[in-house]
Amino acid sequence: MLVAIQINDQEIKVGTWENNKLTLSSSFPTPTTLEEFNTLITLAVNDIKKSSTISGIALSIPGIIDYQTGTITGGSGISYLENTTLVNNFKKEFDVPVTLSSDSDSAALGLIKSEKEPITSSIILSIEHIISGSFIINNQLWQGAHKVAGEVGELLINDTPWSKIGAPDVMAEQYNKLTGKDFDANTVFDLGNTSDPQANEVVKKFFHILAEGIFNLQHTLDPARIYFTGAITKHPELLPLLEDELTTLKHTYHFTHSPILDLSTLNDEAILRGSIAYFEAKNN
Repeated sequence: MLVAIQINDQEIKVGTWENNKLTLSSSFPTPTTLEEFNTLITLAVNDIKKSSTISGIALSIPGIIDYQTGTITGGSGISYLENTTLVNNFKKEFDVPVTLSSDSDSAALGLIKSEKEPITSSIILSIEHIISGSFIINNQLWQGAHKVAGEVGELLINDTPWSKIGAPDVMAEQYNKLTGKDFDANTVFDLGNTSDPQANEVVKKFFHILAEGIFNLQHTLDPARIYFTGAITKHPELLPLLEDELTTLKHTYHFTHSPILDLSTLNDEAILRGSIAYFEAKNN
């Protein structure tokens, strides 16, 4: 039996994989300290071990992953986990093989597993605390020579990494600086539909920078489809506003082709399943 653990800054979900069946075992709010995190994870895994023998653990988390060391180097939204050798810590604690994949890579693998037809070329963009992504080429997750393909938040726009000027948290920071308030990105996004001039300004800038990055990506990979994941995707106006901005860029720079933009329908089960697929690929 494999154990799959999906970690984000709001919730941790623990599932098991046996006989090609995924079962959600437990879930709990993400702890605020590393000590509490270790305690709750150990309790969850040991509870599974009471009735089953586990053969490995598949972890997934938002952010930038150093796949060589099994370390989260940034963007997870969980500061106490960043720059810790998470894979080695889990191996030491549970004495089984452990893999760590980003949530976008896990989502890509979950998408590959869920689609009936092969995916020729698609990008999954995760719009969270940072902007990250994954590339699917010829129905395979493509990570590149150094396993950093898809870390699109590092693309430079006006000499600045895309994530540092285009992520939703940056939009919220800009609004709060202008107004003296302390709103999160989703609240600011909603205010962009009102008469709030500061919200209108920062939301418009957010879409322009997001569209610029996507415009660059479509010239790099020429994907048939781009899927979006992340909390910001709950807003129904996301795709129409983004498509309007991309249409303006397309006309300005005389580009005739555009990928289909789509919200990922993948649920947490698919991300857990994708992390298991990554584990299986690395341990078979």
